[in-house]
Amino acid sequence: MRIMKNKFYDIKSQVQEIIDLIEKKENEKAIFKISTLNEFLDELFDFSTSDSDLVSISKYKILVKQLEKKLNDL
Repeated sequence: MRIMKNKFYDIKSQVQEIIDLIEKKENEKAIFKISTLNEFLDELFDFSTSDSDLVSISKYKILVKQLEKKLNDL
């Protein structure tokens, strides 16, 4: 459980980095970070066994999708 908490903290930090990159108009870096984070979230989702972890991962996946959509709309 503690390991997943640390992973979620890392995910939250990565999401903030993406938001900061979008704000700075560094779209290519943001797209790369989104791609990397999506792969990581997919792996976590595949190997997670806890329902609460799956829900949290899904929330982050939705947030990352929204950020990706925002980038595509720019």
